[in-house]
Amino acid sequence: MAITLATITLPPDSIWSDEFDWTPFAQSVEIDQDGLLVVETSAPRSGQPVTLALGWITHITLQRLLDLRDAVDQSPVPLSLPGRAPFDVLWNHKKGSPIKATPVTPRPDYTDRMGDDPEDYFDTTLLLLKVD
Repeated sequence: MAITLATITLPPDSIWSDEFDWTPFAQSVEIDQDGLLVVETSAPRSGQPVTLALGWITHITLQRLLDLRDAVDQSPVPLSLPGRAPFDVLWNHKKGSPIKATPVTPRPDYTDRMGDDPEDYFDTTLLLLKVD
């Protein structure tokens, strides 16, 4: 099964790197005026971070992801991962740009500027939020 975000096919070896770092509980811990511990726990129903380490993608795929990120309609989009039912995600802008892309060292036959050729590669990570 292909990994897809909306209609964009992602590399098959992409990794959801923080899948098991999330807990389905939010907690607030305070000391009240009498010195007693006050703990409040709630169960948010959405908002799990989905950090996708894509590895190398072409400039063309990166541009499609940037276009999706910059779309005026910021509605949730489906993410399909192997072995799971598809679920909806939003871009996670909390830490700045939700797309981290670093150019890969140019090919040996490369003579022009890095990043302009449709076949240039970028080591890319996507920051998303799962919405239910």
